[in-house]
Amino acid sequence: MPVESLLSPTSMGGSPKDDSTDPLPPTKRPRFSASPRPVSDDSAANDSLPGPVTSPGSVANFSYKLDPYKLDREMTVYLLGKYFSHIRCTTDCTIPQKPFVDWVTTSTKKSSADIMLIYAMLAMGALFSRRRDLQPHATVFNDVVQEAVLKNGDSFSLQLVHTRLILALISFSQGQFNRALEYSGSARITSCGLNYNMEEGVCAITNPDELVFGFDRAMTIECRRRTFWTAFIMECFNGCCSPAIRAVYRSDCHLRLPCEQGAFEKGTIPLVAYDMDSHASGMRAGSRSGLAGNVGLLGYMVEMATIFNEVVSRICRSKTQSVEGYNGLLKAFCHNVMARLETWEKSLKKWLSAESDTDGNHNPTSGPMILYHFTAMLLYRHVRHENMDQQTVVVHVREAYRHAQSILENVQIVSNEEKKDAPMVRLALTSPVTGFAIIAALDTITAAGTLYDLMDGGGRVMSSVSIGLEALERLTDYWHSARLQREVTKERLKVLLTATKRASDFNGAYYFGEPMHSLFGTELDVVYGITRMRYFQALGWEDRIHSAGDFHQLDGQESTPSAAAAAASAAT
Repeated sequence: MPVESLLSPTSMGGSPKDDSTDPLPPTKRPRFSASPRPVSDDSAANDSLPGPVTSPGSVANFSYKLDPYKLDREMTVYLLGKYFSHIRCTTDCTIPQKPFVDWVTTSTKKSSADIMLIYAMLAMGALFSRRRDLQPHATVFNDVVQEAVLKNGDSFSLQLVHTRLILALISFSQGQFNRALEYSGSARITSCGLNYNMEEGVCAITNPDELVFGFDRAMTIECRRRTFWTAFIMECFNGCCSPAIRAVYRSDCHLRLPCEQGAFEKGTIPLVAYDMDSHASGMRAGSRSGLAGNVGLLGYMVEMATIFNEVVSRICRSKTQSVEGYNGLLKAFCHNVMARLETWEKSLKKWLSAESDTDGNHNPTSGPMILYHFTAMLLYRHVRHENMDQQTVVVHVREAYRHAQSILENVQIVSNEEKKDAPMVRLALTSPVTGFAIIAALDTITAAGTLYDLMDGGGRVMSSVSIGLEALERLTDYWHSARLQREVTKERLKVLLTATKRASDFNGAYYFGEPMHSLFGTELDVVYGITRMRYFQALGWEDRIHSAGDFHQLDGQESTPSAAAAAASAAT
């Protein structure tokens, strides 16, 4: 696709995409916020309602005191299908779909907490439905949930944690980031208050009344376990948009990892290791039995979220660290993180290979590798470069650039993957974290270069922007953050395209003074914080320029060639 076409009016968020899963035109925006534009999904495609849903006049009948299934059976089942189809865009389902829906449709004794959770699921499902006649339901269900949370907030429960996680996802999808952080934080705090971060806590079931959703003891325990880990993962990856937020420390979690999704859905819950070290040891020994072989995708996400959180937390703390010994401590930390990432990657590939042998389906690794390279890129990019020796700066610049390239390479592989419904692929194509990884990678790749890099003779930079923009366009179907990232990227692309048209005026190097998106200042950014000459030297590009006057800043107020040369000369 020509890069210029990515800036066409139709690609800038105007008309909604067609959705074959619903027979009616797309809904209007609910009044409480703009809803994400849904994409086609697999499980809900055969789920369309046989006739019109509850009329708008009877929407007022829904209340946190009334079971919605008793009020409208078809609509409830339909929207639950929508919910379960789209919740997979964050992690594996924390609640197994079939047993839960069976319970919703057969149980006549639902607690107020149960009803609260069902309404939360319906609210999210309604947001992703494009049936026009469901527009009032999205708003009403959201209001019902808000009232129910106030009524049930003093009674900690599994249902309350789930409800707050769903409200966090809804808020995040609509761009209400602070509210999303508040909901996810309260979900994590509530789960810890229930002692779900400890194996003893999730296993503490003393009477049948503590079982949920018609599950048996083993399934209830695994549901509690997965609920805590889902809250943990969400809190860790909140560091993408608010690094000051601290997730619970992994050392405070004495809890088995989640089992495989298939086993959870069937209700045959195996014993699983407490950490990935034990799991990896078993995988190295070739074991697919016992504790080592039972960790599922959610367990791998727990480990990646843990590493990601440690990297972001260290970046935040680095401003207050002593200058003395900074280089040595940084090298040790980088070595430790990369060793853990490599162990994670090897274990994941073995697990996926075994899964492929079992079910006969190809399980690609490119999706989770986006998270791998995103974590590594942050690790190397955001450092106190003023307190580092030149050789260490060179290593960090090169590694940040290399991992940025790898992010976009894996994004392209995932985008071209035929099996869009594979868990790893679906996760990468729909997770909001992918959007943050893409914008960070593009920010690094486009930070500086030569005009040759932008022209047809090179094409590497423009190709990267094209890959990133197309992926961000898909993510806008789910997340408001992706829409912002898309527009910021388009602005940078416009500037780059303008520079190519002026190549005859300055045939040297270009650079941007400010990042597209960064949660840390330039003092903690080796890509934008060091001088352009040092940056070029670190990447081995010094032979492409002849003097400081060859540098031309593309953002901000347009500088004259002489002014730009003076600024670059002073900086070097």
